[in-house]
Amino acid sequence: MKQLITGLLAIIPMLLMAQSLPKTIQEAAVGSLMYTEDRIIQLAEAIPEDIYDWRPAEGVRSVGESLMHLAAANYYIAMIAGHTPPEGIDPMSLEKTLPKKADILAAIKASYIYAREAAGVISKKHLSDKVDFPFPGDYNKMSALMVATGHCEEHLGQLIAYARMNGIAPPWSESE
Repeated sequence: MKQLITGLLAIIPMLLMAQSLPKTIQEAAVGSLMYTEDRIIQLAEAIPEDIYDWRPAEGVRSVGESLMHLAAANYYIAMIAGHTPPEGIDPMSLEKTLPKKADILAAIKASYIYAREAAGVISKKHLSDKVDFPFPGDYNKMSALMVATGHCEEHLGQLIAYARMNGIAPPWSESE
C-alpha cells in the first residue's frame, strides 16, 4: 500500500505537467509569445527612458525604434495571417512613430495581446492556407506563427544586448 501511494504521488505531478503542455501549434505559438512578451516588457521597463534613443551605431534601430518595430511586426504578421488590426492601428506606419517610453510600453503590450489572440484563433484546417510575406519563399499560416515567434525571440536577444551594452542586466538574470 505504501508503495502504491508513493508511486501515485510521483506520477501526479507528471500528469499535471503533461496537461499543461501545448497540444497544438497555435498553443505552442501563444506560449512562446507569452514568454518573449514577459521578457521584453521586463527589459523595456528596466531600461531608463533616456536610453530609448540609444543605438549601437549610426543606421541601426534605437531601443525605442526596436520596440516599436516589434509592436508593428506583431500586428503585421497577424494581419498577413488574416486578422484585421484593431481600429487606428496601421502596422506599416506604427514603427515610424516614436512616442515616450510609457506609450511605447503600451504599444508593445497591446501588440502582444493582439498577436496572442490572433495566433490562438487560427483553426487547424486553415494552418496550411497560403499567406504572402514581403520576402522570398512560400508561407502558410503555420509558418506565419513560426515567423512571429522567431521574430520576437530575435528582438529579445537584440534588446538584451542593447541593455547590457548600457550596463543594464535583464531583470530575470540579475541574481545570476
